[in-house]
Amino acid sequence: MVEYGTARNWIKPKNRKSLFVAGLLREAVDPPGAKKQPFMRPAIDGKASEAVDTMAAYMRDRIPKEIDKAGKK
Repeated sequence: MVEYGTARNWIKPKNRKSLFVAGLLREAVDPPGAKKQPFMRPAIDGKASEAVDTMAAYMRDRIPKEIDKAGKK
């Protein structure tokens, strides 16, 4: 919801005739939605190669340890 934002949507009561919002009774409310605030895409774009390198280094270190551990059982 933060990354892509949200659309406007009508909020209507399910079991009553009206909603109590901000001290007023309303039949429905139309909130404006949330503006998008991208944070994942810019982070991925800026650090993708570093993340891949870090994961590859971790796997090079960890896989032999897991193979040794599996062989000792």
